[in-house]
Amino acid sequence: EDYTRTKNYFITSCGDIPLEMITPEVLRAFEAYLKDTRGNNSTTRGIHMRQLKSFITPQIKNGNVNYKIKPFDDIEMPESLERDLDITIEEFKKIRDSQFKGKPLRVARDLFCLSYYLGGINLIDLMNIDFREKDTVDYIREKSRNMKKGDKRISLTIQPEAKEIINRWIGINGKLDFGYKYEYENFRRYVTNQIKRLSQKLGINKRVVYYSARKSLVQHGFDLGISLEILEYSIGQSVKKNRPIFNYVRIMRSHADTAMRTILDNLKKDERE
Repeated sequence: EDYTRTKNYFITSCGDIPLEMITPEVLRAFEAYLKDTRGNNSTTRGIHMRQLKSFITPQIKNGNVNYKIKPFDDIEMPESLERDLDITIEEFKKIRDSQFKGKPLRVARDLFCLSYYLGGINLIDLMNIDFREKDTVDYIREKSRNMKKGDKRISLTIQPEAKEIINRWIGINGKLDFGYKYEYENFRRYVTNQIKRLSQKLGINKRVVYYSARKSLVQHGFDLGISLEILEYSIGQSVKKNRPIFNYVRIMRSHADTAMRTILDNLKKDERE
């Protein structure tokens, strides 16, 4: 979820070479490593290739490196696969309402729900937020720091559903503390495995991962008639600037907060009835 992983993969496959030695042939070798050695699908390969490009491009613009042929000029980026990872409202409620004695499944449940309640926030961003005395989350997505232009900051009100979970796990430094001393990468794998276990135990017969919370939030909002522009702002996705609405309307936190409240209130609809 950050550039460090891409950098480590590149060094492993191509060596710790100077920027000026990166050529289209080197990039093809890097993608081949991702595909053949690591077994990454085209979506994941595309993410790593774009992360690398987002690092190299500013170095070229700033004059830190010069190329006769720019490394990415002759490179076709791998296409993203359609990710059918969203779950239904009923399946989300199963996860939300699950009760397990074991801590691993409770952690998986709460992290999954917290991502949903906080606009599909990525795990690396969630674990870095200091929640002390805060009514809002205000952050820049780690994944987008080097990829987006303009204002990258996301600002959302912390809804009551999220506060309940935060108060359950908040540590003395204001960050979430689950009592594990893993490095982030190990913790991410641990969470992935526990969410898979959780969904299997609940009889959800589809692939469910941490990202499913983000994907499901958008799908549920879209099904309620919330505009894609507001949903994209809410999750910190790159907004498509060619959409006419952006000539006239600026999406602000109040729009996102209203959208989030609409989605979360819809989860209570059947319970009220």
